[in-house]
Amino acid sequence: MATQLAFRSSVIAQPSQIRRTSRRACRQQRVQLAPRAQPTSSGSSTQSEIPWQFGFQMNERFLEWDAAASRELIKRVLAQKLSVSDEEVDARLAELGTLVPDMVARMDRTRADILLAMVSDTSATMSKLMAMRDLLPGVNVSLLVSRWPQIMLDYTPESLKARLDDMRRVLPGVRVEALVDLEPMMLKADLDKVLANIRRIMPGHDPVAVLLAQPAMVLDMQQAGMDSAVDVEGFVPRKAAQP
Repeated sequence: MATQLAFRSSVIAQPSQIRRTSRRACRQQRVQLAPRAQPTSSGSSTQSEIPWQFGFQMNERFLEWDAAASRELIKRVLAQKLSVSDEEVDARLAELGTLVPDMVARMDRTRADILLAMVSDTSATMSKLMAMRDLLPGVNVSLLVSRWPQIMLDYTPESLKARLDDMRRVLPGVRVEALVDLEPMMLKADLDKVLANIRRIMPGHDPVAVLLAQPAMVLDMQQAGMDSAVDVEGFVPRKAAQP
């Protein structure tokens, strides 16, 4: 009887011993399967390296270009387009700075295609600037071009004169040169539609007086002839504005 009880107790205890043995074997197996430490160049060991933990992703949207970097990039583009050396580009930009001194501080923010048109033939650029000074008396043409350099591509002296004459027709008695100096995009606006919109929105007010008081506020993108998206690269086919 005692022998039977001892045998029974040993049988009952056997499952717990099996469980302890199994857990011990699993721990030993996990230890054996754990990644082995890799020696570094200094000879010490570190934890296993996972590729995506020591890499990084650079998004160009978060890059910030300072003025010097932008200027160098523009110079490279101009040198490539003109097939000249960087020194020649520097000389042409310096000459352009003499013609349009207010543009010097803005060259790094000016589209490369506009600068290309201005430095390709500096004599032609000087002639156009002189014509603009004659057509816009009392206006600082250097400051105007630095604020809105697109005018150098959009207008010839002939088309600019025709446009100013048309503005005088729509706005009799108004010194349109001063209006352009205040808001250059008036050159591209359909003034008949602008005045009609002012009459519709503000009945009882003089539309011309409203236009002169707040010229930038009465223009939308379509009336000003602006593109819905900004062309930052340039070098797209363009033609001079038509009167």
